[in-house]
Amino acid sequence: SASVRIRYGGWSDLKREKNQWDKSGDFELGGATWTARVYPRGAAGSAEGKVAICVQCMHCDGAIEARFEVHVVDMAGKVHAHRLTAPGVFRKDTEMGPADFFERAEVDAAAQTSPEGVVIIQVTVTTTTETRSERHTLSGALQVSAWPAQMGALWQSGEHHDLVVRCGDSKFLAHRCVLAARSPVFARMLSPDSQMREASTGVVTIEDADAATMKRLCSFLYTGALDGDAADVSATTALLQAALKYEVLDLARLAVEEIASRLSVDTVADWLIIACQLGTQETATLKTACLRLIEGNMAKVQDTAGWARLFENKAVAAEVSP
Repeated sequence: SASVRIRYGGWSDLKREKNQWDKSGDFELGGATWTARVYPRGAAGSAEGKVAICVQCMHCDGAIEARFEVHVVDMAGKVHAHRLTAPGVFRKDTEMGPADFFERAEVDAAAQTSPEGVVIIQVTVTTTTETRSERHTLSGALQVSAWPAQMGALWQSGEHHDLVVRCGDSKFLAHRCVLAARSPVFARMLSPDSQMREASTGVVTIEDADAATMKRLCSFLYTGALDGDAADVSATTALLQAALKYEVLDLARLAVEEIASRLSVDTVADWLIIACQLGTQETATLKTACLRLIEGNMAKVQDTAGWARLFENKAVAAEVSP
């Protein structure tokens, strides 16, 4: 992976119009040349109050699969917003990134922590495959930067919906074809040949997940981008459980990678409990990451509240016992 930072001074006073962007310096990764762009007032397809961020492959021989993540950081190094995208296939001059990447208010909050209004936007690109020849990139050719923004706009507007997802007192307008294409569970549920009630009524009632979790799950089905803060153990656990239940395995893997990258002494015991309880192939990497962190910081982890909770579960406790 490789990172680049764009530093702003006086963020709130920036004189930018919609679709005006600021570009980072070029950087090298995986045999390709990359750059990042920030649209402080949003790109052409952005909703009002949004900040758009994209990554462009300036030069690449063939095609390369990569994803990127963005941190909004203040002068003290505190992260105010974070987002991780799903992998995409880049070729020369390919540009990708959701038009509605962050709420502008999230970036404003980071800038307001310093008198000079300084905010740093850090973009990290990670390659997930080596560069490969052009003849293998037909599916990648369909991935253009407008796609996530357009699908995100469709999800947010509910236009042309033919499905209602009910969760508690909330309801979300959705599209059968999108949910069925992205989730095998929804595909079985909504099939014309299905005997399930949802297929005939066009109403899916969710009783084992909260509205915020289902909103994040459905948003990912449309955009391929992971929203929210992985530091929130409860919310991220709920999202991971929903991803596994609905067999959205790319979301499960992204969530696990995000959690693993942000493990800390204070949270590692709780995440180990969750990884062991879920016990899936997708959470196996999280379990391994937890055990490694505990092994290297045993004394500190033993002083946390999570360590006591861990030993209430004999099966999990056996994983860390001598």
